Amino acid sequence: MSQQDHLAERLATYITATLMPPGDIEPLEHDEPLLGSGILDSLGIMRLVVYLEEEYGIEVPDAALVPEHFLTLDHLVAFVRRGMGGENSV
Repeated sequence: MSQQDHLAERLATYITATLMPPGDIEPLEHDEPLLGSGILDSLGIMRLVVYLEEEYGIEVPDAALVPEHFLTLDHLVAFVRRGMGGENSV
């Protein structure tokens, strides 16, 4: 399993366990819309940002809180990798 796949799996597990309604056990697909589908709302994004900062040690500035980073799991993985130094900075 690649580092990117491992990261995606951990993020999907967090989102499914913490931010999705109880009983919604469908696996989260990499290209599934997170915004507008009810999976993530503004409060969910803030909870997710706290998780990212605590779990991955990245700082998410207010300027980075844009919908493009939270559209899908793939977008979120790319955002976190940038914050971790795996790609250009957040």
